[in-house]
Amino acid sequence: KKSNERYHYLLKQGVSGLSIAFDLPTQTGYDSDHDISDGEVGRVGVPICTIDDMRLLLNNIPLDKVSISMTINSTAIVLLCFLIVLAQENKIPLNKLKGTIQNDILKEYIARGTYIFPPKPSMRLITDIFEYCSKEMPNFNTISISGYHIREAGANAIQEVAFTLSNAVAYVESAIDAGLDPNVLLTDKENLKKHAEKYLNIFKDHPYVFNLGHGILPETKIELVEELISIVRNYK
Repeated sequence: KKSNERYHYLLKQGVSGLSIAFDLPTQTGYDSDHDISDGEVGRVGVPICTIDDMRLLLNNIPLDKVSISMTINSTAIVLLCFLIVLAQENKIPLNKLKGTIQNDILKEYIARGTYIFPPKPSMRLITDIFEYCSKEMPNFNTISISGYHIREAGANAIQEVAFTLSNAVAYVESAIDAGLDPNVLLTDKENLKKHAEKYLNIFKDHPYVFNLGHGILPETKIELVEELISIVRNYK
């Protein structure tokens, strides 16, 4: 209820998007009354156990006008389903929903540790979200790949970027393996081109960031980066 009040205050101040942080029990799939949740309920974010909690959290929030960002990974598909149900209850077409779901499970294995399932079924959940949203929620960002957790876990700057890009490659490969067209998954192609070209030019001077098990030989790294830059510049 307090979070909902805060959201309405922010909307009155003119913000057009809300960012929802969840507590650790919600992040790891535990109800607030579970023994393991003791001392963690509401500590680093809002606790969401049921659809009723989500109804209270987003009560009277115009979901077709306000972008909703949810920082959630292991249980991302559950929280996304809650959001979808709220939209349906309020007669809001799903293609009007805007926002982002973090859905970045690989960095949980690398840095944070709030994973629930083994990697393969976890990646299946992610690609299922990709597929569903590409068809039903085209204005919703289905993943936000994060690197700063990896940096805070001890990586240096180059390692942070390397692991983050490696994770991105793995997500795209999983989408392709699931029969999805990665081009369809992109919701903001111009923004992607702008940022991708910027960073790929940086990586041209530091090509070793790509040396993370993808079989790239030293003499081909520069050529690979140049090819990626060309692809980005010419992407339609």
